[in-house]
Amino acid sequence: GTRLACVLKGRSLRIAVGTADAVSVGASAAGTGAGQTDGSAWAKAAAINSTGISGLTATADTAAQIAWTDVSDSEYSLSINGVAIQSDYDGAVSTLTGDAMAAAINANTGATGVTASYDSGVMTLAASDGRNIVVSQTIGTTGTANQGLNGTSAGTNNTVNDALNANTAANDTAVSNTFVGTVHLVALDTITLSGTGAAAIGYAANSLSLGNAALNSAAVGTVANANATINAVDAALASVSSL
Repeated sequence: GTRLACVLKGRSLRIAVGTADAVSVGASAAGTGAGQTDGSAWAKAAAINSTGISGLTATADTAAQIAWTDVSDSEYSLSINGVAIQSDYDGAVSTLTGDAMAAAINANTGATGVTASYDSGVMTLAASDGRNIVVSQTIGTTGTANQGLNGTSAGTNNTVNDALNANTAANDTAVSNTFVGTVHLVALDTITLSGTGAAAIGYAANSLSLGNAALNSAAVGTVANANATINAVDAALASVSSL
């Protein structure tokens, strides 16, 4: 068959499973939900799945773990994906705890697509469909710097999110961070990627994931290989579950 060029938000991407011909992936497009931009992991997974490549499934998720300091002063605001969660909160009247903030975020999940959980000084934000999580935080001049979300994220699902910093000065200036998702490819056979769009979904061109037949000799010395092995096992289990 003919190997066709394709575009994924301006980049070419072709995917082949096993010995089948490579299939081109069309341009990723924005969805209707908050954070579902055309460059989000949600959009990239949708573009891959829309090609109908036999034996291949793409999923996406977004997660960020960020330190939290209770808000005990005034003029604290936070929004997620453009939705106000707190506006000029006065912590001097009632301290805004991590548990209370998580509850407020979860009360707005329908509008933002984002859930939250809090434990031991760490706030975890998640979007199960891979949409972006855009967090904007402001502390007024009567507040205290770095209350609320602060510092760099840790334990997230990709290095882009780990590099972001939520520190916020008490100067009435918003600090905005966009936490992005991760695309997972699952197949029962070798996956071969080509084109500049491979990097746009977080893979190197021509990288291979392991097929289920190779699990007994899988090398898991790197994160990439370990993840590929897990994906192959997931695909094998999905196949067995469907019998």
